[in-house]
Amino acid sequence: MLRGFGQQVEVFERHNDDLAGRHALRLARDTVWAPGPARELAAAIAAFRPDVIHAHNTFPSLSPALAWVASRAGVPYVQTLHNFRLVCPQGMLQRDGRSCMDCVGRLPLPAIRHACYRDSRAATGAVAAMLAGHRLLGTWRRKVARFIALSEFSRGVLIAGGLPGERIAVKPNFVADPLADGSAEGGVGLARGDCLLFVGRLVADKGIGILAAIAAAMPELRVRVLGDGPQRGLLEALPNVELLGEQPAEGVRREMAGAAALVLPSVGHENFPRSLVEAGALGLPVFASDQGALREIVVDGATGWLLPPGDVAAWVAAIRSARAQAGELARRGANARACYLARWTPQRNFERLMAIYSEVIRIEGPTLLHSEDS
Repeated sequence: MLRGFGQQVEVFERHNDDLAGRHALRLARDTVWAPGPARELAAAIAAFRPDVIHAHNTFPSLSPALAWVASRAGVPYVQTLHNFRLVCPQGMLQRDGRSCMDCVGRLPLPAIRHACYRDSRAATGAVAAMLAGHRLLGTWRRKVARFIALSEFSRGVLIAGGLPGERIAVKPNFVADPLADGSAEGGVGLARGDCLLFVGRLVADKGIGILAAIAAAMPELRVRVLGDGPQRGLLEALPNVELLGEQPAEGVRREMAGAAALVLPSVGHENFPRSLVEAGALGLPVFASDQGALREIVVDGATGWLLPPGDVAAWVAAIRSARAQAGELARRGANARACYLARWTPQRNFERLMAIYSEVIRIEGPTLLHSEDS
């Protein structure tokens, strides 16, 4: 996106698969402070001379040491928090298939006790040491110019967990407009297929048990499922559920274009599901759980339905009512498309991101943003 708007971007990345076979003690050390990537980033900064560094995920192979490297080089460091790792070792505020806030705002001892990360007390302890150590060092308060949260809900959780609120900006996810060429614009908001579509991992926190119960209670309903995971078995025996497995982006778009609505019955806290933005871009209304960030993305009564998490009867009633009302799915789908155009396009995202960059550069950096014609 940034390159498409004329910005010069250098990518510094490592893959966590590179950690395979690494000794547990070294892995624990590198989770807290990885000296190799720190040296490599310092060299990359000297070569590229960036105006800003934007980190997306440093766990575990890069470590928060990168923020210190950026600080020593005098480059503002911005970090997008795609999950809740800085306040929850498990990363998603979940335990045993339910929402959990036990570690938010305190030492993550409950996470160690319950082995929340990879079902290992040792591995969870390493994450907890990273969190506690960098809290004591002041990394989050002094070395990160801006955190980017994906929703106001996420920002509130992060503040409750001890991150400095004045350093947390909100910028949602985005997707490229699949209808930018106007070729399918006329189909948005019109009646399409009669199936419900689920897109995501087949795990407990995504509400797969709820989805199975809805499908069982509505044998007349067709449900198509994109994704895979350990709870696949809950859906396999249901004759009205089609399991399509993981699909590339084009396959997801094709399924969304042919569905009546997207369904997301999450029981865990969502950060900002990209699938909801993709649905909006294609004029697809959404049935979603009435909690957390989903309340900011789905406008109940306008772009979709917000329903009590775990209340199967309420979900069945809402779906049946929507299918019985002529044009209601189409109306909310058209509103979802309008919402996408107003909030989640690349242009809107670029404007918001550049405002964040410009602010931290003005406060902490002496240079102007690079562009291809500057």
